[in-house]
Amino acid sequence: MAEQPPSPPGPVSPVVLDPAQSGAAPSGAAPSGPVPSGAPSPAVLADLSGSAVVHVRCTPEPLGAAALRVEPGRAVGRGDGLAVGVRPGEWFVLSAPGTAARTVADVEGRLAAAVREGALVTVLDVTHGRAVLRLGGDGAADVLTRLTTVDLRDRAVPNGSAVRTGVAGAVVDVVRVDAPAPDGGPQRRSYLLLTDRDCGQYLADRLLAAGASPG
Repeated sequence: MAEQPPSPPGPVSPVVLDPAQSGAAPSGAAPSGPVPSGAPSPAVLADLSGSAVVHVRCTPEPLGAAALRVEPGRAVGRGDGLAVGVRPGEWFVLSAPGTAARTVADVEGRLAAAVREGALVTVLDVTHGRAVLRLGGDGAADVLTRLTTVDLRDRAVPNGSAVRTGVAGAVVDVVRVDAPAPDGGPQRRSYLLLTDRDCGQYLADRLLAAGASPG
């Protein structure tokens, strides 16, 4: 698949819920909804937990990075998916709902040469074990900054970056994947947030609370 600028795994159409309906999130995943903020465009929290998520490990790391063409700390879009280098030797590959088996097969094919060279490789479908949220809009960085110590300014976390950090006390992979504006204007700030499924509800609640606070 040809490499593309990073974007959320599509063709996912996130369901954006009213905070009052947060208990209606599907499959026990995190609730989602508008996140108020003082920015010109409000931050919006969406649940993408239906996206396929494949976890990849490869040792030695350079063989995996070369095969997947994703360096640690970076995110690269391919076809309808997104490959994220979360740390040396470890990646997540996200794709549209219902495509996990196809994604596993694609990743295994890419890593076949590395295996022949003696690399230790694991490729696992972890879709049901991960919560995937998207926090987007002009106020997204402001809301997220209230819950993490990571510097989210462009020079530190530009579009296409990935960092594993603490957000409200949960371990979260924060992936910046700016999204096109609906009116065709400049791209809008957007983050994918990947965490354990058990933490999804908690993380979404904390993001909603941070957005509702006066800052």
